[in-house]
Amino acid sequence: MSALVELVYLIKIQNIIESFGDKSNKEINIDKIYSLINCLNEWIYPDIIQFLLKSMESNCKPKEKEYSLLLLIKIINEHPNIIKNNLIYIIPVINNLYWDTKKVIRNLANQTLSKLLNCNDDNDLEPLLPIILKTFENPEIVPEAIDQLSKCVFFQKVECSTISIIEPILVRGLNYKLNDVQIKTCIIIDNICKRVKYSKELISFVSK
Repeated sequence: MSALVELVYLIKIQNIIESFGDKSNKEINIDKIYSLINCLNEWIYPDIIQFLLKSMESNCKPKEKEYSLLLLIKIINEHPNIIKNNLIYIIPVINNLYWDTKKVIRNLANQTLSKLLNCNDDNDLEPLLPIILKTFENPEIVPEAIDQLSKCVFFQKVECSTISIIEPILVRGLNYKLNDVQIKTCIIIDNICKRVKYSKELISFVSK
């Protein structure tokens, strides 16, 4: 497929995603839309992911969020490596959807996050994925999650995808009311930084 044809497809897909909230769309066939996406080269997927994330913002309609989540799940299932490289953008948006007013959106957010966590291939972090997922669901167990993270030894180099997964928990740990939790969080961050091989893996988190 030529670059020009792919651009036409990309624009068409963008228009479809932006129309998710239209009342005139009685039925949306996610499989059919994904079949269009599947025709494209992988380098275009990050653009499509950004279209989907824009349709999940807090001011978007419930149907926009719902269909965007369903389509994102399809991409996660088929292209985990692409998702891994985009976790830094996806995780914060899904995290916000945990507090959506619609139960269907909250449930889909939980389902999506569960799949997202498995896209990361950090073996050191794998045993902690259940407690990480629970912390997204219930911020009250942040002390328990921080305690377990503090016992985690990172043997392999830490990449941006790993930091993307635990960053929301670390932020909560730094803001937690107990000094002990804050201190443990700082130690975790220090240990992670020591295992980061390239500084570019951390740049996106500096402002946070």
